[in-house]
Amino acid sequence: MEDTLFPDTMIAVRPNAEILPEFLEFLWNGDVVRRQIEAMARTTNGTFKINQKMFERIEIPLPSIPEQQLIARALGQAAALRDQRRKAIALIDDLAKSTFLDLFGDPVKNAQGFESVPLTEACHPYSGGTPTKSNAKYWSGNLPWFTPKDMKHSDLWDSQDHISEQVPQETNLKLLPPNTVAIVVRGMILSHTFPVSVLRIPATINQDIKALLPKREIEPQFLAACLRAQSTHALQQVSTAAHGTKRLDGEGLGNISIILPSMDLQRHFTQKLDKINQIRASHQKYLNEADALFTSLQQRAFRGDMWDNQDN
Repeated sequence: MEDTLFPDTMIAVRPNAEILPEFLEFLWNGDVVRRQIEAMARTTNGTFKINQKMFERIEIPLPSIPEQQLIARALGQAAALRDQRRKAIALIDDLAKSTFLDLFGDPVKNAQGFESVPLTEACHPYSGGTPTKSNAKYWSGNLPWFTPKDMKHSDLWDSQDHISEQVPQETNLKLLPPNTVAIVVRGMILSHTFPVSVLRIPATINQDIKALLPKREIEPQFLAACLRAQSTHALQQVSTAAHGTKRLDGEGLGNISIILPSMDLQRHFTQKLDKINQIRASHQKYLNEADALFTSLQQRAFRGDMWDNQDN
C-alpha cells in the first residue's frame, strides 16, 4: 500500500491494486485494525496517537479481489439495514417531540398561558458524587452509577459503571427512586447538547449530573419532555468555568422554566408517549439485531470464515 502521512492530523491511505477502497474502509473501522492500534498507540490520557512506524506495523488480511467484493457487498447491505433502523428511530424521536409541542406549545413562549415556574422551584436539583477510590469495596457491586457518558437515551435502564449497594448507606450519595429525571450540568457536551434522561431503575449519579426531585406535582415523562423541548434555551444558560469546562449552574437552572398544565393533561401526554415508546422499543430491538448481524459478518469476514465457506 502507498501512504502519505500528514503530521499531527491524519494518515491518508491510498490503496494499491491489491485492495479495494470499499473493503479497506470496512477493514479499517473493524476490530482487526482497532485492536492493533489500541495495543500500540494508546496515550496516557486515553486517546490514541499513531505515527508512520506504527502504521507500517499494522497487519491486515488480504483476500482476493473477488472475495473483497463479496465482503464489501455483504457488509454494505448490513450497514444499510442498520442505517435504516437508526433513521426510523430518529423519526420516532421527532414524533415524541412534536407530540409535546402539539399539546403544549413551546414552553419558553408558553403561548397557552399555563402556570410557569423556574426549574429550581418545580424541582430540587440534587447533585451526585463519586465514591472514594481508596475504598475498594465501594466499587464492587451492582448498583447503577450514572455519569454523562451514559446519558445518550431518553430512558436509562442501566449504567456502564456500578458501585456497591453499601455506598448510599455509608456516604452522602443518595439512592434515587425509579423514574427520576436527570440532566447533565457539567462537561464539554453542553457546548452543543443538553442531555435529559429518565432513570428507570433505583440508581446513583456522579457530580456532573443533577437529579430533578419534584417539589410540585409533575409527571416524570412530562418534565423530561418539557426540558427537551427547550434544549436550545437551556444551552444558552450554559457558562464556562475558569478551566474551560462547560457548566449549567444554579443561576442557569433558575432561568429554565417549567410549565405546569393540569395533571390530566400531563397524564394524557404520558399515555401518548408510552405508545410511541412501544414502537420505538420495537425498532430498537431490530436495530440491535442489525448491529449484531453487522458485527458478526465483520468478524467472520476478517477471520476468513466468509470466503472459506464460499469454497465449500
